[in-house]
Amino acid sequence: MSHSRTVFWAICVVIVVAYIAMRVSTYRDESALSDYQFEPSAPVEPQLELEASSWHSGYGYATFEGAVKNLTAESLDDIEAVASFYDKDGGFITSDTALIDYQPILAGQTSAFKVMTTWNPKMASAKVEFKRFWGGTISCRQAPPKPKSNPQKHRRRHK
Repeated sequence: MSHSRTVFWAICVVIVVAYIAMRVSTYRDESALSDYQFEPSAPVEPQLELEASSWHSGYGYATFEGAVKNLTAESLDDIEAVASFYDKDGGFITSDTALIDYQPILAGQTSAFKVMTTWNPKMASAKVEFKRFWGGTISCRQAPPKPKSNPQKHRRRHK
């Protein structure tokens, strides 16, 4: 047998042995986890507050836009808005993402955002969530409703 053929078969054997070892190791790890009791984590304080939001359609696009406030004492980088769209029965249609306008968003700062996706005539509702560009979801709460002002109370009479 030639030297190159011997090397080829040796590499094949190493790959097969490594694959089998990996599968056995994974099986052992999964069986060990089945005995472990996971405890629920403590509630996470929201890092963002959705101050305003709305969605509409036009020119072949669905647009979800609004403003979000950083509730933390630190700057937050690479924050994306994730808009998800649903039909009238709550069935998922599509979602899309866009970075919020301010990168980073400073502590206490409010940033606008706008997510656009192709319009689908079945779209009936939408929601927005926030995440880091590379993954993790960021906790967000809805801002409390602002008190409505009485326009009569602030009107001056002119004589």
